[in-house]
Amino acid sequence: MKILVTGFTGKVGLQVANYLKDKGIPMVCEVRNVEKAKVSLGIHMNT
Repeated sequence: MKILVTGFTGKVGLQVANYLKDKGIPMVCEVRNVEKAKVSLGIHMNT
């Protein structure tokens, strides 16, 4: 089972996602702003 995390780039959503990641629980994160999510995840992509 996967957990849906909404508001991933917000304060609470990011904390929930980090908790689930630390516990090894699969998740899907929903975001409105992909660029902000990449920064939160530390993803740097050149397109």
